[in-house]
Amino acid sequence: MKMKGKLLIASPHLLTDAYFSKSVIFIVDDNDDGTVGMILNRPLLYRLSEATSLGGDFQLFHGGPVEEDHLYFIHKIPEIIPGGLPITGNIHFGGDFDQLNKNLKENSGLFSDVNIRFFVGYSGWAPGQLQGEINENAWFVSDLIIDPFAVNPGTLWRDLLPRVAPEFALWKNAPDNPELN
Repeated sequence: MKMKGKLLIASPHLLTDAYFSKSVIFIVDDNDDGTVGMILNRPLLYRLSEATSLGGDFQLFHGGPVEEDHLYFIHKIPEIIPGGLPITGNIHFGGDFDQLNKNLKENSGLFSDVNIRFFVGYSGWAPGQLQGEINENAWFVSDLIIDPFAVNPGTLWRDLLPRVAPEFALWKNAPDNPELN
C-alpha cells in the first residue's frame, strides 16, 4: 500500500511509547527505500528564529526521532520554493533551501503558518517496517483530508482517533502517561 499523503494515527497500543504516544504523522514520502513522515502534533518550545540562523517567527515541530539535528519543512508555495517533492494536492516536502533562506530574509511576508511548517527531525521506517507496525495494530492509516497547516496540535489526536477507530473512542481522553493513572 502506498502511503504518501496519508495520515498515521497512533493507536492506544502506543500510549507508553516515548516518541509516538498520541501522535499523528503526515506521510511525506514512501518509496522502495522506506517511508518518511512528520509528526503534526509535537510543537517545540522554541521558534525557528531561536533555533536557526533563518529568519521568521515560525513554530518549530518535532518531526520524529531520526536526524533530530536537521531541519525539514512542508509547504504550499512551490512557486516560491521550487524543487520540493509533491505529496498531495499543492503540498510539497522540502525544496530549494537557498531560495527558502533568501525569501525568508528578503520577503518574510510571503510566508505564514498557513503555508509552511518546519520540523526538527523526521519519522522514518525501513522498507516493510511500517507495514509490520500497522499489522501489529500500532497505527491506524487514514485517507482523511486535513490541512496540516491548520490543525490544532493540542487536540489533533483526540479529534482524529474516534473518526478512524470508533471502537477506541474512549481512549481519546487517556492521560499522557497511563502508567501513572
